[in-house]
Amino acid sequence: MKAEKRRHILLILAGGLLLAGLLFWQQLLIASPLFFGYRGPDMFGIYTAALDGKNFHPLLLDAKREMTHARISPDGKKITFTRYNPSKRALLPTGFAEENGSNYLNTEIVVADLSGSAYNRTLACTNQRDVEPWGEEIMNANSSWIDNDTIIYIHRGNLSSLPQLKLYHLAGRRSEVVNTPSGLATADPHCINGQLIFPVVPLSQDKNAVCRLYTMKLDGTQVRQLPQGQIVSTSDLRAFKLGDYDPWLAPDGKTAVFMRHFGGEDWRVFKIDLVKGEEKQLTATGITSGIPKWSPDGKEIIYVSWDKSKLENLGLNTMGATGGAYKKVPLPSGYLFTHPSFLPPGTSGAADANTNMIIFSARKVPGLPQ
Repeated sequence: MKAEKRRHILLILAGGLLLAGLLFWQQLLIASPLFFGYRGPDMFGIYTAALDGKNFHPLLLDAKREMTHARISPDGKKITFTRYNPSKRALLPTGFAEENGSNYLNTEIVVADLSGSAYNRTLACTNQRDVEPWGEEIMNANSSWIDNDTIIYIHRGNLSSLPQLKLYHLAGRRSEVVNTPSGLATADPHCINGQLIFPVVPLSQDKNAVCRLYTMKLDGTQVRQLPQGQIVSTSDLRAFKLGDYDPWLAPDGKTAVFMRHFGGEDWRVFKIDLVKGEEKQLTATGITSGIPKWSPDGKEIIYVSWDKSKLENLGLNTMGATGGAYKKVPLPSGYLFTHPSFLPPGTSGAADANTNMIIFSARKVPGLPQ
């Protein structure tokens, strides 16, 4: 009995210490600008800018809801993005809705109209509308354009169902399920010219189970699991399954870039030749990097670097199509930038085909240098 009583006391003490630690970190986050203590109407935003950092412009701002995966239609007249909504399931309810720790629940896919020009900092977003109902157990996330009328995205209707890929046609305001093989937990889709690429997250409880990339035709035919190099884990921490995420096809559809997880904070950007099956690591080991996207001409890749060796190193970077020529996008200080992609050229989003404009998400962090 004494041993059992002692065990109960230790459990209570451990629980108290855990709660105290969580409350301490919560207060630290609230109090310190460097640790995301800022509060204001521009807490979260979607911005546009040129690759040289000029024409930095807020397109959408929100005091409490993060907005990610902003992508503009090929004709430059519409935008789609993922928006997070406050959830009762949050570990430390702060009233904020963020990607980290959300499990992508209570998310909505938004489509809106665009007018003006990012190049002249007059780009404006109007007529926002949802493509799916959303709620506490519903996931709608990671949308991208197939053409000027259709987007593809991830949908999960409840906690007992698997994520599936869906299409939404703006003209008819109708959605349909993409015919992926049954029993697969699909994610992060991208499609060019009827060719679809997406990750499949393993359902196994094995912590070493690996997320793999698949390609197929949009009509559900020619399903293929892509070859994958050996993944040697560098950490026992597993916030995600090991393996490949966020693939993005090159404009010619022959190659794709993606981010690979090796455990812990070890994320690296890779490129794969879809014909030969050969892959190449594009970012350095030891520097957390991810969410890569091709430029419209296929000559550059933009990605996020979470290099914590210096806070100044956090931000958006570009590199050549085969790696190398690494450059940081010189954006203003006081923001944590993520989810970049290029704007289509020669549209309302850019002055002409030679203007490299980008769109990205940001959280305002006044204490963060750049």
